[in-house]
Amino acid sequence: MTDPYDPFRDARESTGSIDTEIAGTAFTMFLRHEDLRRICRDPRTFTSDTPFRVPIPPEHDIRPTAQLPIESDPPMHTAYRRLMDPYFSRPAVGRHRDAIRRVAESLVDAGVANGRFEVVGEFALPLFLHSLALFLGRPEGEVARWLTWGTQALAAETQPGVRGNTDLNVYIDAAVDAAIDAPGDDFFGHLARSSVDERPLTRDEMRGFANLAFAGGRQTVVYALTNALHHLAVSPNDWRLLAGEPDRIPVAIEEFLRFMTPITHLGRTATVEVEVGGRVIPAGQLVSICYASANRDESTFERADELRLDRKPNRHVAFGHGPHTCVGAPMARLVLQIGLECVVDRCASLELAADPQPHFDQIGFAAVQQGYDTLELLCGRRG
Repeated sequence: MTDPYDPFRDARESTGSIDTEIAGTAFTMFLRHEDLRRICRDPRTFTSDTPFRVPIPPEHDIRPTAQLPIESDPPMHTAYRRLMDPYFSRPAVGRHRDAIRRVAESLVDAGVANGRFEVVGEFALPLFLHSLALFLGRPEGEVARWLTWGTQALAAETQPGVRGNTDLNVYIDAAVDAAIDAPGDDFFGHLARSSVDERPLTRDEMRGFANLAFAGGRQTVVYALTNALHHLAVSPNDWRLLAGEPDRIPVAIEEFLRFMTPITHLGRTATVEVEVGGRVIPAGQLVSICYASANRDESTFERADELRLDRKPNRHVAFGHGPHTCVGAPMARLVLQIGLECVVDRCASLELAADPQPHFDQIGFAAVQQGYDTLELLCGRRG
Protein backbone atom coordinates (compact mmCIF):
# COMPACT_ATOMS: atom_id res chain seq x y z
CA MET A 1 0.00 0.00 0.00
CA THR A 2 1.27 3.52 -0.83
CA ASP A 3 2.50 5.39 2.23
CA PRO A 4 0.12 8.38 2.54
CA TYR A 5 2.99 10.50 3.81
CA ASP A 6 5.48 9.51 1.08
CA PRO A 7 4.10 8.98 -2.43
CA PHE A 8 7.34 10.52 -3.74
CA ARG A 9 9.73 7.59 -3.18
CA ASP A 10 10.02 6.26 -6.74
CA ALA A 11 10.51 9.66 -8.37
CA ARG A 12 12.90 10.82 -5.64
CA GLU A 13 15.11 7.75 -6.06
CA SER A 14 15.03 7.70 -9.87
CA THR A 15 15.05 11.27 -11.18
CA GLY A 16 14.90 13.48 -8.08
CA SER A 17 12.21 15.69 -9.60
CA ILE A 18 8.87 15.46 -11.34
CA ASP A 19 6.77 17.70 -13.57
CA THR A 20 3.21 18.04 -12.34
CA GLU A 21 0.40 20.57 -11.92
CA ILE A 22 -2.22 21.69 -9.43
CA ALA A 23 -5.40 23.42 -10.54
CA GLY A 24 -3.90 24.26 -13.91
CA THR A 25 -0.60 25.58 -12.51
CA ALA A 26 2.32 23.59 -13.94
CA PHE A 27 5.67 23.34 -12.15
CA THR A 28 8.71 21.17 -11.52
CA MET A 29 8.82 19.63 -8.05
CA PHE A 30 12.23 18.89 -6.52
CA LEU A 31 12.22 15.93 -4.14
CA ARG A 32 15.72 15.38 -2.76
CA HIS A 33 17.03 16.83 0.48
CA GLU A 34 20.22 18.38 -0.89
CA ASP A 35 18.51 19.83 -3.98
CA LEU A 36 15.92 21.47 -1.73
CA ARG A 37 18.61 22.93 0.54
CA ARG A 38 20.49 24.30 -2.46
CA ILE A 39 17.38 26.04 -3.81
CA CYS A 40 16.47 27.46 -0.40
CA ARG A 41 19.96 28.91 0.09
CA ASP A 42 19.90 30.76 -3.24
CA PRO A 43 17.12 33.38 -3.30
CA ARG A 44 18.85 35.29 -6.11
CA THR A 45 18.34 32.35 -8.46
CA PHE A 46 15.09 31.08 -6.94
CA THR A 47 13.05 34.09 -5.89
CA SER A 48 10.18 34.33 -3.42
CA ASP A 49 9.51 37.95 -4.40
CA THR A 50 6.47 36.87 -6.40
CA PRO A 51 3.34 37.97 -4.51
CA PHE A 52 0.67 35.25 -4.24
CA ARG A 53 2.89 32.67 -6.03
CA VAL A 54 4.87 31.13 -3.15
CA PRO A 55 1.93 28.82 -2.41
CA ILE A 56 0.95 26.47 -5.24
CA PRO A 57 -1.57 27.04 -6.73
CA PRO A 58 -1.31 30.85 -6.46
CA GLU A 59 -3.58 32.64 -3.97
CA HIS A 60 -4.57 35.73 -5.96
CA ASP A 61 -8.23 34.89 -5.50
CA ILE A 62 -8.28 34.16 -1.76
CA ARG A 63 -6.23 36.99 -0.20
CA PRO A 64 -5.87 40.68 -1.01
CA THR A 65 -2.19 41.23 -0.28
CA ALA A 66 1.27 39.68 -0.46
CA GLN A 67 2.31 37.82 2.69
CA LEU A 68 5.33 39.27 4.50
CA PRO A 69 8.10 38.51 5.02
CA ILE A 70 7.73 35.19 3.15
CA GLU A 71 6.98 36.75 -0.26
CA SER A 72 10.11 38.88 -0.43
CA ASP A 73 13.86 38.34 -0.89
CA PRO A 74 16.96 39.64 0.88
CA PRO A 75 17.88 42.35 1.63
CA MET A 76 14.27 43.51 2.03
CA HIS A 77 13.31 40.14 3.49
CA THR A 78 16.02 40.54 6.13
CA ALA A 79 14.65 43.93 7.15
CA TYR A 80 11.08 42.66 7.19
CA ARG A 81 12.01 39.59 9.21
CA ARG A 82 13.70 41.67 11.92
CA LEU A 83 10.36 43.33 12.56
CA MET A 84 8.92 39.94 13.59
CA ASP A 85 11.61 39.16 16.18
CA PRO A 86 10.00 41.01 19.12
CA TYR A 87 6.98 38.69 18.78
CA PHE A 88 8.24 35.41 17.28
CA SER A 89 11.90 34.92 18.27
CA ARG A 90 12.76 32.18 20.75
CA PRO A 91 13.17 34.58 23.74
CA ALA A 92 9.94 36.40 22.81
CA VAL A 93 7.74 33.30 22.65
CA GLY A 94 9.40 31.81 25.74
CA ARG A 95 7.97 34.61 27.87
CA HIS A 96 4.52 33.08 27.38
CA ARG A 97 5.43 29.52 28.38
CA ASP A 98 3.51 29.48 31.68
CA ALA A 99 0.39 31.08 30.19
CA ILE A 100 0.36 28.60 27.30
CA ARG A 101 0.70 25.72 29.74
CA ARG A 102 -2.33 26.93 31.66
CA VAL A 103 -4.36 26.99 28.44
CA ALA A 104 -3.18 23.50 27.47
CA GLU A 105 -3.92 22.07 30.90
CA SER A 106 -7.42 23.50 30.87
CA LEU A 107 -8.16 22.02 27.43
CA VAL A 108 -6.76 18.59 28.33
CA ASP A 109 -8.57 18.55 31.66
CA ALA A 110 -11.86 19.18 29.87
CA GLY A 111 -11.18 16.20 27.63
CA VAL A 112 -10.21 13.98 30.55
CA ALA A 113 -13.34 14.96 32.46
CA ASN A 114 -15.43 13.99 29.46
CA GLY A 115 -13.44 10.82 28.81
CA ARG A 116 -12.97 11.73 25.14
CA PHE A 117 -12.28 14.77 23.01
CA GLU A 118 -12.05 15.75 19.36
CA VAL A 119 -8.43 16.81 19.13
CA VAL A 120 -8.66 19.31 16.24
CA GLY A 121 -11.55 21.50 17.40
CA GLU A 122 -11.24 20.97 21.16
CA PHE A 123 -7.50 20.99 21.65
CA ALA A 124 -5.02 21.67 18.81
CA LEU A 125 -6.73 24.62 17.13
CA PRO A 126 -7.84 26.45 20.30
CA LEU A 127 -4.42 25.86 21.88
CA PHE A 128 -2.69 27.42 18.90
CA LEU A 129 -5.08 30.38 18.69
CA HIS A 130 -5.00 31.18 22.42
CA SER A 131 -1.20 31.05 22.16
CA LEU A 132 -1.29 33.35 19.13
CA ALA A 133 -3.38 35.86 21.06
CA LEU A 134 -0.69 35.88 23.75
CA PHE A 135 2.12 36.32 21.23
CA LEU A 136 0.36 39.13 19.36
CA GLY A 137 -0.88 40.88 22.50
CA ARG A 138 -4.50 40.65 21.34
CA PRO A 139 -7.54 40.28 23.63
CA GLU A 140 -8.40 36.68 24.48
CA GLY A 141 -12.01 37.41 23.59
CA GLU A 142 -11.06 37.63 19.91
CA VAL A 143 -10.12 33.93 19.82
CA ALA A 144 -13.76 32.87 19.41
CA ARG A 145 -13.88 34.76 16.10
CA TRP A 146 -10.57 33.29 14.95
CA LEU A 147 -11.83 29.77 15.69
CA THR A 148 -14.61 30.18 13.13
CA TRP A 149 -11.93 30.37 10.42
CA GLY A 150 -10.88 26.76 11.08
CA THR A 151 -7.54 25.20 10.20
CA GLN A 152 -7.58 26.44 6.60
CA ALA A 153 -7.91 30.12 7.53
CA LEU A 154 -7.35 31.66 4.11
CA ALA A 155 -9.66 29.25 2.32
CA ALA A 156 -12.54 29.62 4.79
CA GLU A 157 -15.48 31.04 2.81
CA THR A 158 -17.07 33.47 5.24
CA GLN A 159 -19.16 35.36 2.68
CA PRO A 160 -21.48 33.44 0.34
CA GLY A 161 -20.29 33.40 -3.24
CA VAL A 162 -16.89 34.97 -2.46
CA ARG A 163 -13.74 32.83 -2.39
CA GLY A 164 -11.43 33.24 0.56
CA ASN A 165 -11.89 34.45 4.10
CA THR A 166 -13.54 37.85 3.85
CA ASP A 167 -14.01 38.02 7.63
CA LEU A 168 -10.23 37.65 8.13
CA ASN A 169 -9.67 40.54 5.72
CA VAL A 170 -12.26 42.70 7.53
CA TYR A 171 -10.65 41.88 10.88
CA ILE A 172 -7.12 42.69 9.67
CA ASP A 173 -8.18 45.93 7.97
CA ALA A 174 -9.95 47.16 11.10
CA ALA A 175 -7.00 46.26 13.35
CA VAL A 176 -4.50 47.91 10.99
CA ASP A 177 -6.54 51.10 10.67
CA ALA A 178 -7.02 51.32 14.43
CA ALA A 179 -3.27 50.90 14.97
CA ILE A 180 -2.43 53.59 12.41
CA ASP A 181 -4.77 56.01 14.20
CA ALA A 182 -3.59 55.12 17.72
CA PRO A 183 -0.79 52.53 18.01
CA GLY A 184 -1.17 50.27 21.03
CA ASP A 185 1.21 47.82 22.66
CA ASP A 186 0.20 44.85 20.49
CA PHE A 187 1.52 43.42 17.22
CA PHE A 188 -0.47 45.87 15.09
CA GLY A 189 0.78 48.84 17.10
CA HIS A 190 4.33 47.55 16.67
CA LEU A 191 3.84 47.45 12.90
CA ALA A 192 2.40 50.97 12.90
CA ARG A 193 5.51 52.27 14.70
CA SER A 194 7.97 50.28 12.53
CA SER A 195 9.93 51.34 9.47
CA VAL A 196 12.01 49.85 6.65
CA ASP A 197 14.44 51.72 4.41
CA GLU A 198 13.98 54.75 6.69
CA ARG A 199 10.26 54.98 5.95
CA PRO A 200 7.16 53.80 7.84
CA LEU A 201 5.53 50.58 6.76
CA THR A 202 2.72 51.08 4.29
CA ARG A 203 -0.79 50.01 5.15
CA ASP A 204 -0.50 47.18 2.62
CA GLU A 205 2.75 45.96 4.18
CA MET A 206 1.08 45.91 7.59
CA ARG A 207 -1.77 43.88 6.13
CA GLY A 208 0.76 41.47 4.61
CA PHE A 209 2.45 40.83 7.96
CA ALA A 210 -0.90 40.29 9.64
CA ASN A 211 -2.18 37.96 6.93
CA LEU A 212 0.81 35.66 7.39
CA ALA A 213 0.58 35.80 11.18
CA PHE A 214 -3.04 34.63 11.18
CA ALA A 215 -2.84 32.13 8.32
CA GLY A 216 0.74 30.89 8.33
CA GLY A 217 1.23 28.87 11.48
CA ARG A 218 -2.05 27.19 12.29
CA GLN A 219 -1.79 24.38 9.74
CA THR A 220 1.71 23.47 10.93
CA VAL A 221 0.76 23.29 14.60
CA VAL A 222 -2.68 21.72 14.17
CA TYR A 223 -1.54 19.06 11.73
CA ALA A 224 1.69 18.29 13.61
CA LEU A 225 -0.12 17.96 16.94
CA THR A 226 -2.90 15.79 15.54
CA ASN A 227 -0.36 13.61 13.72
CA ALA A 228 1.60 13.13 16.93
CA LEU A 229 -1.46 12.31 19.03
CA HIS A 230 -2.81 9.89 16.43
CA HIS A 231 0.53 8.08 16.41
CA LEU A 232 0.64 7.86 20.20
CA ALA A 233 -2.96 6.60 20.31
CA VAL A 234 -2.15 3.70 17.96
CA SER A 235 1.43 3.04 19.18
CA PRO A 236 1.29 1.94 22.84
CA ASN A 237 5.06 1.50 23.13
CA ASP A 238 5.76 5.07 22.06
CA TRP A 239 2.96 6.33 24.32
CA ARG A 240 4.53 4.56 27.31
CA LEU A 241 7.98 5.87 26.35
CA LEU A 242 6.93 9.53 26.33
CA ALA A 243 4.60 9.19 29.31
CA GLY A 244 7.43 7.64 31.34
CA GLU A 245 10.15 9.97 30.06
CA PRO A 246 8.59 13.29 29.06
CA ASP A 247 12.05 14.82 28.70
CA ARG A 248 12.16 12.99 25.37
CA ILE A 249 9.32 15.09 23.96
CA PRO A 250 11.41 17.86 22.30
CA VAL A 251 13.41 15.28 20.31
CA ALA A 252 10.22 13.35 19.52
CA ILE A 253 8.59 16.52 18.13
CA GLU A 254 11.38 16.92 15.57
CA GLU A 255 10.73 13.36 14.37
CA PHE A 256 6.98 13.88 14.17
CA LEU A 257 7.66 16.98 12.04
CA ARG A 258 10.04 15.06 9.79
CA PHE A 259 7.99 11.91 9.36
CA MET A 260 4.59 13.58 8.89
CA THR A 261 5.54 16.97 7.43
CA PRO A 262 2.54 19.32 7.85
CA ILE A 263 3.37 21.74 5.01
CA THR A 264 4.02 19.64 1.91
CA HIS A 265 5.76 22.12 -0.39
CA LEU A 266 6.15 25.76 -1.44
CA GLY A 267 7.06 27.50 -4.67
CA ARG A 268 10.00 29.49 -5.99
CA THR A 269 10.49 31.10 -9.41
CA ALA A 270 13.75 30.75 -11.34
CA THR A 271 15.23 34.15 -12.22
CA VAL A 272 17.75 32.71 -14.73
CA GLU A 273 18.25 29.42 -16.51
CA VAL A 274 19.74 27.02 -13.99
CA GLU A 275 20.55 23.33 -13.59
CA VAL A 276 19.51 21.47 -10.45
CA GLY A 277 19.80 17.73 -9.94
CA GLY A 278 20.35 17.14 -13.62
CA ARG A 279 17.33 19.23 -14.66
CA VAL A 280 17.67 22.46 -16.63
CA ILE A 281 15.11 24.99 -15.43
CA PRO A 282 14.43 27.96 -17.73
CA ALA A 283 14.19 31.51 -16.40
CA GLY A 284 10.69 32.33 -15.22
CA GLN A 285 9.67 28.73 -14.48
CA LEU A 286 7.85 27.92 -11.26
CA VAL A 287 9.47 25.20 -9.17
CA SER A 288 8.34 23.48 -6.00
CA ILE A 289 10.55 22.58 -3.04
CA CYS A 290 8.94 19.50 -1.52
CA TYR A 291 9.59 19.35 2.21
CA ALA A 292 7.54 16.17 2.63
CA SER A 293 9.72 14.27 0.16
CA ALA A 294 13.05 15.72 1.33
CA ASN A 295 12.23 14.63 4.86
CA ARG A 296 12.04 11.01 3.67
CA ASP A 297 15.28 11.07 1.67
CA GLU A 298 17.25 7.91 2.51
CA SER A 299 20.51 9.62 1.52
CA THR A 300 20.04 11.95 4.50
CA PHE A 301 17.95 9.95 7.00
CA GLU A 302 18.84 6.39 7.95
CA ARG A 303 15.74 4.16 7.78
CA ALA A 304 13.80 7.23 6.67
CA ASP A 305 10.51 5.33 6.41
CA GLU A 306 10.56 4.57 10.15
CA LEU A 307 9.32 6.95 12.83
CA ARG A 308 12.02 6.87 15.52
CA LEU A 309 11.33 9.13 18.48
CA ASP A 310 15.01 9.16 19.48
CA ARG A 311 16.34 10.20 16.05
CA LYS A 312 19.41 12.42 16.47
CA PRO A 313 20.68 14.25 14.58
CA ASN A 314 17.57 15.18 12.65
CA ARG A 315 18.21 17.54 9.72
CA HIS A 316 14.56 17.78 8.73
CA VAL A 317 13.31 20.70 6.67
CA ALA A 318 9.74 20.87 7.95
CA PHE A 319 10.32 24.56 8.72
CA GLY A 320 12.24 25.20 5.50
CA HIS A 321 15.92 26.05 5.20
CA GLY A 322 18.09 29.10 4.55
CA PRO A 323 16.94 32.72 4.85
CA HIS A 324 13.28 31.73 4.55
CA THR A 325 13.33 29.27 7.46
CA CYS A 326 9.93 29.69 9.08
CA VAL A 327 9.87 32.77 11.31
CA GLY A 328 7.21 31.07 13.46
CA ALA A 329 9.26 27.92 14.15
CA PRO A 330 10.06 28.85 17.79
CA MET A 331 6.37 29.46 18.45
CA ALA A 332 5.34 26.19 16.79
CA ARG A 333 7.91 24.14 18.70
CA LEU A 334 6.89 25.68 22.03
CA VAL A 335 3.17 25.09 21.50
CA LEU A 336 3.77 21.51 20.32
CA GLN A 337 6.01 20.76 23.27
CA ILE A 338 3.63 22.13 25.87
CA GLY A 339 0.65 20.47 24.21
CA LEU A 340 2.24 17.02 24.20
CA GLU A 341 3.63 17.45 27.72
CA CYS A 342 0.18 18.23 29.08
CA VAL A 343 -1.41 15.26 27.31
CA VAL A 344 1.12 12.70 28.58
CA ASP A 345 1.09 14.26 32.05
CA ARG A 346 -2.68 14.39 32.52
CA CYS A 347 -3.97 11.40 30.52
CA ALA A 348 -3.49 7.86 31.83
CA SER A 349 -4.04 6.44 28.34
CA LEU A 350 -4.88 7.47 24.80
CA GLU A 351 -6.91 5.49 22.26
CA LEU A 352 -8.88 6.15 19.10
CA ALA A 353 -12.56 6.71 19.82
CA ALA A 354 -13.66 6.66 16.16
CA ASP A 355 -12.20 6.47 12.69
CA PRO A 356 -10.32 9.75 12.08
CA GLN A 357 -10.76 11.96 9.03
CA PRO A 358 -7.35 12.64 7.45
CA HIS A 359 -6.58 15.84 5.58
CA PHE A 360 -4.87 15.44 2.21
CA ASP A 361 -2.92 17.89 0.09
CA GLN A 362 -3.74 17.17 -3.56
CA ILE A 363 -0.61 17.44 -5.69
CA GLY A 364 -1.32 16.56 -9.30
CA PHE A 365 0.03 13.01 -9.33
CA ALA A 366 -0.56 12.26 -5.64
CA ALA A 367 -2.56 12.96 -2.50
CA VAL A 368 -0.31 13.60 0.50
CA GLN A 369 -1.66 13.26 4.00
CA GLN A 370 -0.83 16.36 6.06
CA GLY A 371 -2.78 15.74 9.25
CA TYR A 372 -6.37 15.27 10.41
CA ASP A 373 -9.57 17.25 10.00
CA THR A 374 -11.18 15.28 12.82
CA LEU A 375 -9.52 13.01 15.39
CA GLU A 376 -11.56 11.80 18.35
CA LEU A 377 -9.65 10.18 21.19
CA LEU A 378 -10.48 8.38 24.41
CA CYS A 379 -8.36 9.72 27.26
CA GLY A 380 -8.08 7.82 30.51
CA ARG A 381 -8.22 9.65 33.82
CA ARG A 382 -5.16 9.37 36.09
CA GLY A 383 -5.80 7.92 39.52
